[in-house]
Amino acid sequence: MKSKALYRFDHAECPIGDIQNAAAIILRLFTDAVEHDDHREVERSLGLAHSFAGALIEGDHFSGAVNFCEQIIPLISEESYLEHRARLLADHGRALRMVGEAQKACDTLLEVAEHPFPSATRQVVLVSLALCYQSLGNGDGAKEYAQLALSIDKHSKSALQAQSILIELDDDATRRQHRLAAHETKCRRQNANVVANNIAIRRAREASDKTEVKKILAPVMNLSNDNKDHYNQTRAIIELSQLSPTLGDKEMLQLMGAYYFLFNEHMPSLFDRCHDALWGGFESRGDAKNLFSLFRYSSLNWRLRGREEFEKGYIQRAISKFGSALAIETSDRSPRELAYLKIRASAAGLLSAPSTQALPSSAEKEG
Repeated sequence: MKSKALYRFDHAECPIGDIQNAAAIILRLFTDAVEHDDHREVERSLGLAHSFAGALIEGDHFSGAVNFCEQIIPLISEESYLEHRARLLADHGRALRMVGEAQKACDTLLEVAEHPFPSATRQVVLVSLALCYQSLGNGDGAKEYAQLALSIDKHSKSALQAQSILIELDDDATRRQHRLAAHETKCRRQNANVVANNIAIRRAREASDKTEVKKILAPVMNLSNDNKDHYNQTRAIIELSQLSPTLGDKEMLQLMGAYYFLFNEHMPSLFDRCHDALWGGFESRGDAKNLFSLFRYSSLNWRLRGREEFEKGYIQRAISKFGSALAIETSDRSPRELAYLKIRASAAGLLSAPSTQALPSSAEKEG
């Protein structure tokens, strides 16, 4: 089965609506096949499901992969379709790790850690487990699974990732930086750009000089046919945005793209950092319109996550910077973003009715 060129689920630009529609179709194909007890069609639909989940992960659509796997895996008979279920569990675990669910990802991957996958697949599972343990602060577990992965094949791209994990566990900071720099060069030479980009971001976070940080991250931001690593480029632009209090138009556009990506992918930590960088950019430019729009979308994200304290903090910043705009009576002609901010500010007890307590303008505050 060949998909149309338009439906490239392995591309970061694929619309979320197309992903949701495709997931619904595959689920329907599978449930229809099960209902009609058509073993051949069940096999075909599960093969398609695995290909789809893999393409989503390849295209950095991790949230879409998680949602799809969580819908289809409970429907698969472990007795009749053990292999398909194991493959989708491996996809599920990998995607869970990428959306920040390290413990859940670890538990999922451990279910299939001993499954007799082909060597390359088993190595990917073991490296993913090592990364989960590393995220959870379990250095011994990370080392154990990285070494198990290396014992399968020392020359694959997964092996390069396993080696980078072992280097990152080195307690000697100076030696670790030198080893990581050398390993990044090796990875780029072998076209393992995702591994190399991961290393670059780790090195940039440990670097103290701003010029050095920009130099380290430059290859990550260098878009090419061989380096379409949307996830790491998103991480890199967030790191770069924190180097300067003012951002240029190019950096702001890149941050906006990163924000849209993270809003859809539900990566809480990265989303919050990206929001903060964009907020600072709009705030420094005095761009109230875009700042209020940003607040409306981020507010929805925070409220769904139960993190209203973030919302309250940015309401206070908006009042401090754009108090005069919030003091104006809301009318039918008021922008809905401003009206929404005022509603949330009132709900948080941070904004009184304009008729009883007008907020000071930013000019009055400066005076």
